[in-house]
Amino acid sequence: MDVLEIDRAYLIGKAMGGHSAVAFAFADLSRVGKLVFMGGGTGGSSYVPMPLEGTELIGALYRDLSNENLRRMMNVFV
Repeated sequence: MDVLEIDRAYLIGKAMGGHSAVAFAFADLSRVGKLVFMGGGTGGSSYVPMPLEGTELIGALYRDLSNENLRRMMNVFV
């Protein structure tokens, strides 16, 4: 952000990226406009719904990187 001369940004974190976004915010909250998390958890115990639809959709996206598979996954996660 410094190199690009960005004073403040919205941060989006998926999974471990959520933890990184929180760490960044704790380091300097004045540079964060909003935080958005997808499946980041809290680092503690997590609720896991059954069936694991999200996990299955991630696998489908990795096997076939297509707009349709991305749309399906995002509809579940977001």
